[in-house]
Amino acid sequence: MLKDSAPRIWRMRNNLYRIRYSKCKACGASFYPARASCIRCSSRDVEVRVSLGLGTLVEYTVLYQVPARMQDNAPMVIGVVRLDEGFELYGVIVDADIKDLR
Repeated sequence: MLKDSAPRIWRMRNNLYRIRYSKCKACGASFYPARASCIRCSSRDVEVRVSLGLGTLVEYTVLYQVPARMQDNAPMVIGVVRLDEGFELYGVIVDADIKDLR
């Protein structure tokens, strides 16, 4: 397995630090992760776009008991975000105070 090096991370930065999704030109559906065909109408007329990363927190939960290797991150917030482009994704919510989440 290759170790991550600074040059390798720099070359992969567009894939690592951007949310790339697909938008169907036939039916207008947006979906993540990016795919070669539409998940709604099966059209292959899709384009890959980069999300602005803006959206609404739909649901979240707070994990107070986390694996030992993640104790430094406790409590951890896991949430579902509906992005303005029309699709949802889930992950760890960072840089937010738990009491400010709604």
